[in-house]
Amino acid sequence: MARKRDIKAILNEFVHEEYWWSAELAFRWWGGAILPTYIEIDDPTGTPTAHQIRTLELLLTYRKSFRREVERKLSEEYQNRIFGSVTYYSAKRGEYGWEELTPPISKPKEIWKLVEVLSVWIPVEMQPEESQLRFKLAFGCTWDDEHGLGIQVEDWKVIGFTGSADW
Repeated sequence: MARKRDIKAILNEFVHEEYWWSAELAFRWWGGAILPTYIEIDDPTGTPTAHQIRTLELLLTYRKSFRREVERKLSEEYQNRIFGSVTYYSAKRGEYGWEELTPPISKPKEIWKLVEVLSVWIPVEMQPEESQLRFKLAFGCTWDDEHGLGIQVEDWKVIGFTGSADW
């Protein structure tokens, strides 16, 4: 994957859009999956900061699986805050329901029936000095088509959840 000497070539794969740079990149820590990757910028004419480039290098060279940690945290969040709490109105049946959107799960791996990773985001915000790495993963989910689900990661630990469109 990425080595220090070829990060410039990788950055050349990115396309500038108004408030981010984007590319499709493969990540070992997610089983080699190719994911849309966004580097946020706060100025439409801006470029990634040195810290964002360093974060990208860390993301591209990390070799351990991160999927199981995300699976565990997502399933905990689902069981503690989401399961049974999301309702909708079915005009066809004339009632409120939740089971189709948030069905029960008995094992952490069952969370993957309800969510799918959509993208990786490297934020523009200032990085805490004690943190080497900070990024976000955006997920599509069965219970919120509009906002999805996002997780915030710092130093390979899940530190928070939000709607993926609500960073």
